[in-house]
Amino acid sequence: MESWAEQAGLILLGVFVAQSVNYLASKRRVHKIIKLHIEELKQLSLEVDRLTLIFERQLQIASLGGINQSFALPIKAPIYAHHYSDIMAELNIDQRISYQMIHTQIDSLNQHLAEAREFIANLPVLSKPEEADFEKYAQSAHEGFLACKVIQWHISYHLNNQSKPTLGYKDKKHQEFLQYYQDVYDEATAIKTHPSADLSPDFFEKIYDPSAFGNGYFNSHGERI
Repeated sequence: MESWAEQAGLILLGVFVAQSVNYLASKRRVHKIIKLHIEELKQLSLEVDRLTLIFERQLQIASLGGINQSFALPIKAPIYAHHYSDIMAELNIDQRISYQMIHTQIDSLNQHLAEAREFIANLPVLSKPEEADFEKYAQSAHEGFLACKVIQWHISYHLNNQSKPTLGYKDKKHQEFLQYYQDVYDEATAIKTHPSADLSPDFFEKIYDPSAFGNGYFNSHGERI
């Protein structure tokens, strides 16, 4: 017959084993969710690529003095929305800052898309838009293009530096980002203010809705993508 001490030891051993199993299961679950977050970032990168093409097309149309009355849908990030709190304790400060920065920017982009949809919906149907409407359309496309490019940079940086996506204000990488931002700002301005000689309003009317067809996008040289 087992002594009281032996029984207590077996009970403690059982508790320890159970806790160890639960701990390992929890760790595996967290690591699986972290992988899902990374996969979601890759998916978001593709979505932002799509929006970048849409905004580039809008800039081209704006350069010709036109307005395209189609609009883009918002980006969804369900893994981050529902499971970010599950992995916070496993992330270092650089990872948390990077994730939060990316998704804050996506929220801001979605707000921009909502405002753009409202603007398009309120345009006159039977009469020509006001001059201010054309200017607002061009500015909206410019801002959307820049927002997409910035998000793409941060997603790419995170994916390429997953263990420590550090981005200090005084380091070399931050300086590279500032130069990148200036370059894409100049790119957007050039598209908006210097229309390609190969483009015309009729050229864009060939495509019904750029957000619905994958082969309906054109780069700044008028080439089908």
